[in-house]
Amino acid sequence: MAEEEKDEVLDKKTAKAQEKAARAEAKAQKKADRKKAKELNDDLDMDDETSTGGKIAVFFVTLIIILIWLAIIVRVIRSCTGIRGCSLCEQNPAGQCDRGSVDGG
Repeated sequence: MAEEEKDEVLDKKTAKAQEKAARAEAKAQKKADRKKAKELNDDLDMDDETSTGGKIAVFFVTLIIILIWLAIIVRVIRSCTGIRGCSLCEQNPAGQCDRGSVDGG
């Protein structure tokens, strides 16, 4: 009976060692998968940034945004300087901007 208990203890130790090895292997595989996914993702990011098409697209989008902002600024300046009329001043019947109410006189 003593030998059976020793064998049983050895079997348990062997089983634990095998479980531990399997967990370590699974952990290593998971780590390798993460590393591979990260490298793949990094490669994709680099392709977008370094490609000529990507640079051209970024340039045109930036240019369009700048032009839109310039158009907005020009519109605001023109409307407040009286070139097209100003919401701050009243127009007289001749279509001229009467700034008397704004200037105080």
